[in-house]
Amino acid sequence: MMPVDGHLQRIEREAGVPGLAEALAEMAPTDLKSLLLHVFERQAERRDPAALLAQYERDGTVAAAPSNHAIDAAALRAAEGFEPVELAPVAPLALNAVLGRIHQNNVLSTIRNTEVLADPTASLALEAAVRRRRGETSVRLCALGRILRLQPIPDLPGYTPHFRLFALVSAGRAQPSYGFERTALEEHFAVYRRLLDGLGIGGYRCEVAGEPRLDIPGTTYNRERRSTYYDGPMLQLWATDGDGVTYPLADGGRIDWAQRLLSDRKERLLTSAIGVSLVSARFIGA
Repeated sequence: MMPVDGHLQRIEREAGVPGLAEALAEMAPTDLKSLLLHVFERQAERRDPAALLAQYERDGTVAAAPSNHAIDAAALRAAEGFEPVELAPVAPLALNAVLGRIHQNNVLSTIRNTEVLADPTASLALEAAVRRRRGETSVRLCALGRILRLQPIPDLPGYTPHFRLFALVSAGRAQPSYGFERTALEEHFAVYRRLLDGLGIGGYRCEVAGEPRLDIPGTTYNRERRSTYYDGPMLQLWATDGDGVTYPLADGGRIDWAQRLLSDRKERLLTSAIGVSLVSARFIGA
């Protein structure tokens, strides 16, 4: 049984129902969904237009954001060899907790056993795993997605609770001399270079890190970078805006999700993403 924190203890005490949180957590998902649907229906009945407007003004997770479809189009054009897919706005509940070991409080859970999209690479990993199980030899997918994250955001211009990412995944079998990883890194870097060059953004820096050390043309090796998220070679792309602030625009690496999803240690998956909202805000729209 998980310990109940002080906040939940207060709720249970005021409700007069000791053990309420644990009882709800142990309910069958369908029963819990039915209960919560009723609860939110009752709460919705008490809301009025003034409450909606007040929340919209104070809650950054529901605020509108600038749009730049030109960058979206440029990203898709740059992704030669990657099949574009349109991701759902929600993913299976606990996708990021199970695969990425991200705390569930950092994503927005729904009451219908889903969670709001928080990482397009995780959803793409599911799609890649399904295709690999169907027998596709090599899978290269890309997707644009507006994601929502609930953890504190950096106190820097351009960062917001929800934003657009352009994500890439490459999936296949392990190859001798880390051939899969080398090819995937080169292909992902090539997409981001074509995108930034096409947008007229120069002076960016491409880095690789992690083990094994792979020498990728046009990149430098960062021996200091460590990760508990990726399990092999990593990529990162940095750029400095007009105010002199340096941003990590793209990030990615080899990850063990395909091995875990397909129960096969020979499966390989490399994921990455670039913040197209950040690119628009700090390098084009600034």
